[in-house]
Amino acid sequence: MRFVLVLMWLMSGLYSRASSEGDVSAAHLLAATKHGELIKETENKFQTDMDKPKNISMFSLTNATFWTADMDIDCDGRETPFCNKQTDPDFQNQLTCEADIAADQTPYFVIPTGSPANSRKRGIEIGQVAAIIYSNQVVYAVFLDECGIRTLIGEASCATARLLGINPDPKNGGTDGSVTYIVFSGPTGRVTDKKDYADHAKAVEIGVRRARELVGQYAKRSLKDSLLPAARKGGFRMDDFILWCPSVIKVGDAYHLFASRWPAQYGLGGWTSHSECVRATSTNLLGPYAFQEVVLQKRPDHWDNSRVHNVKIVKAGSKYVLYYINSANQTGYAVAESVLGPWTRCEKVAIRASNPAPLVKPDLSIYCFCRLRDKADVNRGIAFTAPSFEGPYSMLADGDNLLPNNNELEDPTIWWANNQYNILVNDWKGKATGISKAGAQYFSKDGVHYYLVSNEPVFTKTVVYDDQSSETFSRRERPFVYVNEQSEVVALFTACLPANGPARLVAQAVDHYVPSDQATH
Repeated sequence: MRFVLVLMWLMSGLYSRASSEGDVSAAHLLAATKHGELIKETENKFQTDMDKPKNISMFSLTNATFWTADMDIDCDGRETPFCNKQTDPDFQNQLTCEADIAADQTPYFVIPTGSPANSRKRGIEIGQVAAIIYSNQVVYAVFLDECGIRTLIGEASCATARLLGINPDPKNGGTDGSVTYIVFSGPTGRVTDKKDYADHAKAVEIGVRRARELVGQYAKRSLKDSLLPAARKGGFRMDDFILWCPSVIKVGDAYHLFASRWPAQYGLGGWTSHSECVRATSTNLLGPYAFQEVVLQKRPDHWDNSRVHNVKIVKAGSKYVLYYINSANQTGYAVAESVLGPWTRCEKVAIRASNPAPLVKPDLSIYCFCRLRDKADVNRGIAFTAPSFEGPYSMLADGDNLLPNNNELEDPTIWWANNQYNILVNDWKGKATGISKAGAQYFSKDGVHYYLVSNEPVFTKTVVYDDQSSETFSRRERPFVYVNEQSEVVALFTACLPANGPARLVAQAVDHYVPSDQATH
């Protein structure tokens, strides 16, 4: 009978889909940890298992302490069909908190006793709440048990594991993957009444409030706040060619940069009849990139018969999709099984707009932000959705301008972070920033109503390099943001035209930027 109960419990919860608690994203919390200061007395004093090296330390934030380890499963507490001596030979029917708690029902976590953890010295007592982050998910748990082995760290109840989508089995569960524990210190980060230890809603309430405060202390308003110097010897350049429209994707250990190019002899306006798509590679995100091949060229007697321009590379499932335009308001795509091709092109226009900024959603549907110049010569921001990259593409909001105050744009780039759409554009006519074609940043929760992040431009025509020099270009356009697996922007690429010489692509480092959801006023 006990086996049946355990099996039923496993089937009902073990493989349930993990989901975050509260409205503070994992990316925002992890961004805050970038500001952590090493607690010297804990440096390399902890280990995840007795046979593993001591290479884990604790770090301090304002009113918080954190560490990153693994997650072993603690089944101690009240005996249940899932937590007992038969299912866990190391089972103990008591916890440090001395409360009637079942590990398969209450999310809690464990901290080593005594030194070097020295919890009380850091304002951490039994009942303290932590945000626990794994695989881009956040859950909240209470500190209810201590580990007697003072160097062993990275442990939580099977209920905590289950919320994170981690196998909660006490014998073979847990994960060796990266788990971050952010413990909020002080009385306001603590469940103070013992009878509330099992009240998970109380822990979430406390945790979300403190998480918001923590993120707010370290939040960076716009991407400008995270820009680092550009790589003077990085980016991509080709003698005798104008380079434009950067777009980067990582495959294995290599970064593949797709761009538009045309012979410099035709001048900047040569894109209208000579633009083609090329691919370059580098083992370093910031470059320098080395030319590899011409990917696509215009095709006589097809919809893309005048140019291949505004290229944007994305991956949709197992396929690589390369969006590009022909003439104004003619966007299509090519698709390949490999980033190396061969590429199969669509045979008709997919989107009646220019400057495509495609976003592939987890279900492989597409959201694409674009520019459309209307009859009144207004460069509107519009968007389309499609069930897949193959279409059909449906225009949102009847093609109304989605930017606030009828602001205008050119060259959008898009990314998903903080549970919202984020776009960086060239500020056409300077309505948002006061500087024509400077970088303007917007966000939207629903993909229809966009808000300006700041009136301050994200970038201007001047670039500061990593050798302390700077350069002011005659034009700086076509921004592209590269986002890592944690939804952090780590690089900004722009097409830059110097006073002398052909345009090149400049790569600028970004300090793990995660956008806020605060609009300018």
